[in-house]
Amino acid sequence: MCISLWKVVFQLQGRVLYSLLTSIWVNSINQSADQENDTAFVIILCTTGAFDFIFSLYLNTQFSYILPTPAFLSSKDNAIEVITLSHKFILQILALAFSPDSPSFLWTFISINISIDFMRNFWLLKSLPLYQIKALKYQGCLLAVISSLNLSCLTTMIAKSADEDSSSLTLLLLLWVILSFFTVKILMNYLNHTHWRLLSNPSITNPALLIHRIVLF
Repeated sequence: MCISLWKVVFQLQGRVLYSLLTSIWVNSINQSADQENDTAFVIILCTTGAFDFIFSLYLNTQFSYILPTPAFLSSKDNAIEVITLSHKFILQILALAFSPDSPSFLWTFISINISIDFMRNFWLLKSLPLYQIKALKYQGCLLAVISSLNLSCLTTMIAKSADEDSSSLTLLLLLWVILSFFTVKILMNYLNHTHWRLLSNPSITNPALLIHRIVLF
């Protein structure tokens, strides 16, 4: 029972609970910062938020099982989870440092999103962290859609700065759909090609790919 409960906590902490709890901390800090005599309360909230991040990071780095299992999300490393967790923490810090309506916040927000997306996608294609090919495709599709959204936001911001009367929401949705279609298609072709290389090419020496060959056979 305790082991099962620990598995649930481990799976939920970095993926769900951290974002939910830190959103509560950030909103509480922003509301308390405008009030007098709430310095101690703000310090407590900041400390709690930092502890939540450290605890989530500790779980992801110290209790990750890297051997193949029948689980759908069985993974040989947790680098993407750590990158995503750090991404969430950085965005929460931005929410405290800038006004959400300021142009500097929007440009910084989009730039950081795109930079971290590049790191995360590069690691996905380089290491193929999930053992199951189907799970890799699902994860790749999700990351491709997220990257397409961030690129669409950047393009929309550039168009909005050039023409303030442009319909930013319509442009954003249109670009998001188009980019998502092409990025998902490119990613699927890459993963399918890699899958066939594992089955047909005996000269592969990349350890990340060799592990997948062992799992397939």
